Amino acid sequence: MLKKIIIADPKRAAIFAGIILTVVIAGIIGGVFFLEKNKTAEENNPENQPQIYEALTQMKDEKNSDPVEDAKSSMKSGDVLAIFPEGHLWSETERISHLILKLKLKQEDADKLVQPSFAKATAGEAGEASEQEIVRARKYRLKIEKLDFDMKKIWTGGGQPFQDKVFGEDMVEEK
Repeated sequence: MLKKIIIADPKRAAIFAGIILTVVIAGIIGGVFFLEKNKTAEENNPENQPQIYEALTQMKDEKNSDPVEDAKSSMKSGDVLAIFPEGHLWSETERISHLILKLKLKQEDADKLVQPSFAKATAGEAGEASEQEIVRARKYRLKIEKLDFDMKKIWTGGGQPFQDKVFGEDMVEEK
C-alpha cells in the first residue's frame, strides 16, 4: 500500500526541494571538474610524456663459449647498457667504446631497454616453487645495423656520429 504524503507547508517543501536540487547539481559539476583535473594531471605527468634519452649502446657482440651463459650474460650488438635523460655526462671510455644514441621515448619504454628477458626456472631438488631466471641479457635492442657509422672512427676518438640526431621508438625491437 502506498501512503499519501501530505505537505503541510508547500513553501517549505519547495525550498527543501530547491536545496536538494542545488546540492546535486553542485556535486555533478564538482565531479566533472575533479575528473578533468585528474585527466590533465595524468597527461602532464612527465612519465607519460615522451622525452629525450641518451642510450649507451653495445656496438659489437660479446661472446662466451657456453651458449647458455652467452645468452644470459653477453651483451649483443644493439643492446642498451645504460640509459639516462639527455645531457648525461658520459666518461671518455664510454664515448669511445660504445655508440651513444638519443631516443625520444616515454620513461616506461626507456626503462624496458635495460631489462633482461626472464623465463621460469626449473624446480629445485626438493620440488621447490620455481622462480624466474634470466635467459637473455636484454629483452629489447636498438636496430643499429640500419645506421651508417664507422665503429673504428668512434674507437679512435673520432666522436659520436649521431650527436644531433634524435631517433624514435621505431629503433626499438624485441628480441
